[in-house]
Order: sequence, then structure tokens, then C-alpha cells
Amino acid sequence: MHRWSGVPQGSVLGPLLFTAYISPIGRVVCGFGVNHQTYADDTQLYVEVADGGSLDRLSRCISCLQHWFLRNHLLLNGSKSEAIIIGTAQRHARSLQPSEMSVAGSGVVVSESLKLLGVTFGHTMSFDKHV
Repeated sequence: MHRWSGVPQGSVLGPLLFTAYISPIGRVVCGFGVNHQTYADDTQLYVEVADGGSLDRLSRCISCLQHWFLRNHLLLNGSKSEAIIIGTAQRHARSLQPSEMSVAGSGVVVSESLKLLGVTFGHTMSFDKHV
């Protein structure tokens, strides 16, 4: 017996149903004190890196999200994930930054810039790379 799930791609109700389906991740993320934003099937997680525990909390949140996705027949694709640490140039110079994070078993390089909804954000928010 086959168990069918999902919505036909390109359907009118697809985006609304997908949004409703993944809405519980908000509670999962907030339970770790991590902020998030979701647009369609992209979710951004962000924390203020005030101490060493912030990145550990983010990592535990990602791990919990991965389990939630698997239980709900979805896949958290680590190879499509990106990471950036935003701060002033002075802060970047004086603090040790991780060069990589683990997301769903994939090593994600911490970049100096990333593109989000067509805008390129640099790690110092200078927008030089966008221009």
C-alpha cells in the first residue's frame, strides 16, 4: 500500500498549504531562543553572537529542526545552506570566527557574503558586494 503525501507542484494552494505544514517550526526554533524568518521554502535562522553559547544553541536548534523535518517527511538540505557572521570590521578582526558550521551532516563554510532575496549582504553590512 502506498501512502501519498504532498501537493502537486505549481498548484494554486501549494504555497499556502506548505506554509501551514511547516508553521510548527516556529515553536521549535523559538524554544532555543533563536530568531527566524521564512519566505516560501527558505528559512533563515539568526542569533546574536554575544558569547560562545550562541553558536552552540544555534547548532542544537538546527539539529532539532533536522529531526522535525525527517519526522514530517521533509528534508533539511545542508548542501543548500549558507552561513554568515555579521559584525563590524573591528569586531571581526578581534574575535575568532568559526570557518565552518555543520548543517544536516554537511559542512557549511561561513562566508563573507550571501545573497538573500536578490540582495547581497556582506559580513560587515557595507553592501560593497551588492553594488
